Amino acid sequence: MSYRQRLAICAIAVAATLTLLRPDAVTAQSASPIRIDSCDVKKVHTQMGLGNLFVNGKGYNFFNVTFTNTGSVTVKRIQFQIEFDKSRYVVGDAGSFAPAQQVTHRLRDHGSDVHAFARAGGSGPTACSVLEATFSDGTIWKAPAQP
Repeated sequence: MSYRQRLAICAIAVAATLTLLRPDAVTAQSASPIRIDSCDVKKVHTQMGLGNLFVNGKGYNFFNVTFTNTGSVTVKRIQFQIEFDKSRYVVGDAGSFAPAQQVTHRLRDHGSDVHAFARAGGSGPTACSVLEATFSDGTIWKAPAQP
């Protein structure tokens, strides 16, 4: 083995080790460490009435997400993508989600950790996925890029 080949192998090993030691290292696994067991959207609208006259007010959406940490490390933050009707929301959820723990959370469609977008391709059935998971050891799993 030549000096350059050994040097290249050494550089790759050092880079891999540094990646594992970095607190913000991104994991390379393709399967999500979070399994979504159920996900639905509830629409709530405020309404005021005066006799036979009703006025609909601001509407809110609640996302009911039940998920399980299928990994071996506690997850401290998850970023979900929730699509329904003509909307796509990216919603963050923080906590301490232990391995094998099933969690049900009701998330809202507004707040500092929520971003709304138009849904590509129009409307369709409700679809939920995990975009990112941050573990208690500092590693981060990111969903593979969509084609």
